[in-house]
Amino acid sequence: MSPVFVLLQGRRGKVRGMSYVQGVQDNLLPSLWLSVGRGIEGGKSDKEVDGEEMSEHVIDELLELIWTQREDGKDNLTDLLRITEEENAEEAVKTMTHEGLVKITGDSIVFTERGEIRAKGIIRRHRLAERLFT
Repeated sequence: MSPVFVLLQGRRGKVRGMSYVQGVQDNLLPSLWLSVGRGIEGGKSDKEVDGEEMSEHVIDELLELIWTQREDGKDNLTDLLRITEEENAEEAVKTMTHEGLVKITGDSIVFTERGEIRAKGIIRRHRLAERLFT
């Protein structure tokens, strides 16, 4: 995957009228690598779940949704499945449980340590991108 460069601003808050490459070469503009993730070139992984291909994108979206629901004080699996727009959400939750990303107790879904780390990275990247592009 090719790196994506994002311009923030030049020194003293000003961006000069020059090419990005020239700005970086002249050390006037910072270079920032923004890791976009695996899904950018196709979105599908090679994992198989019950005969269907499971997308890493779906898992990432559900991890993000679980995180935001947790921020609102919610951890209900039934509500999560009801509000998600992902088609294979139930299969993805099974995969997430099998991969040790989440733990389900009754109707409550919580992150494992591994799931917390992955979700935190997803949220961080998404929020950084939102800040950069707004």
